[in-house]
Amino acid sequence: MRQTLFHIPDTLFGLPVFGWGLGLAVLLAIVLLSHAWQYFKHRKITDVGHSVAMLAIGSVLLVFILPYIAEEDGIPIRGYGFCLLVAVLFAFFLVRHLAIKQGISVEKVYSLCIWTVVFGIIGARIFFVTEYWEDIRRVDEAGRFLPVESLLNVLNFTQGGLVVFGSIIGGILTALIFMRLNGMPILRTFDIMAPAVALGIAIGRIGCLLNGCCFGSVSNTSWAITFPLDSPAHHYQVVHGLVLEPLVVLPVHPTQIYSSFLAFLLCGVLLFLGRTEFYRQREGLVLATFMMLYSLGRFFIEIVRTDEAPFFGTGMTISQNVSIAFGLAGIALFVYLCNRKSTGDDTVNPRNGGR
Repeated sequence: MRQTLFHIPDTLFGLPVFGWGLGLAVLLAIVLLSHAWQYFKHRKITDVGHSVAMLAIGSVLLVFILPYIAEEDGIPIRGYGFCLLVAVLFAFFLVRHLAIKQGISVEKVYSLCIWTVVFGIIGARIFFVTEYWEDIRRVDEAGRFLPVESLLNVLNFTQGGLVVFGSIIGGILTALIFMRLNGMPILRTFDIMAPAVALGIAIGRIGCLLNGCCFGSVSNTSWAITFPLDSPAHHYQVVHGLVLEPLVVLPVHPTQIYSSFLAFLLCGVLLFLGRTEFYRQREGLVLATFMMLYSLGRFFIEIVRTDEAPFFGTGMTISQNVSIAFGLAGIALFVYLCNRKSTGDDTVNPRNGGR
């Protein structure tokens, strides 16, 4: 467990890096120079929407989020946030590689990935905040709700607090809208995104291990791990009376490692299946297989996790309930695609209604 990897100084040459400072100036310069170079080479400027989105997202981070999470030594680089960034980058490069092989526009994939990641994170955070609102909200000593402090706590996701299913649902909905508006082959594009999502989950779960969240139940197995004092696992054990001494931490199932291993395995399986003749002839089967296998693995991993309470009297966690629904949807999609006579081209062109 290592929640903070290092700190980035918040000043450089006596000037502020974050807020209305050097960081924003550098971001703006990069966008302008990239378009200037594009015009110099091709005598035209394209993909302005992509640049506007990048500039908007970067500006929000630099001006409204990062200054509020600065510490005495500067901006902390959390292990969880760092792994999240690495996960996004690796997933992006895998999607790009598969898009080239499938003949899908790389330029459109660039923009698709940006919007999918943004709304995937938003969906993951909404899912988490909804489930753990009592822990997220802030009140004063008199019990009055503090809206500003609560909002900042909602936005502070770099220390953990993203639910994968929320990310998947938010990402799928965003990708579907984007692909329909831009005339992309929907099922074929989802097929190249599915292995990348699995890869991103695998790397992201390493961040969960560094952060200490998403831990498992107490275990005496030889591979169980013991988190340090004041970790989320330790806090849970103290609150629930699992330890009599406050300076004792019991070993737990490394469910983060379980999840990471299964996601890496799922990524490899999807990449392999996507190359088989059966899957190549039926667009969408890779997505359906991802939905089925990820849901199955997540359901069983939840059995040895204790950080989530049963949901609405079902005796199962909210993730297990979503796993059942998501897995059944995957089965239905798999059966439908296998029984369909011909996949054809599922491209939806906003001008001609598709073909």
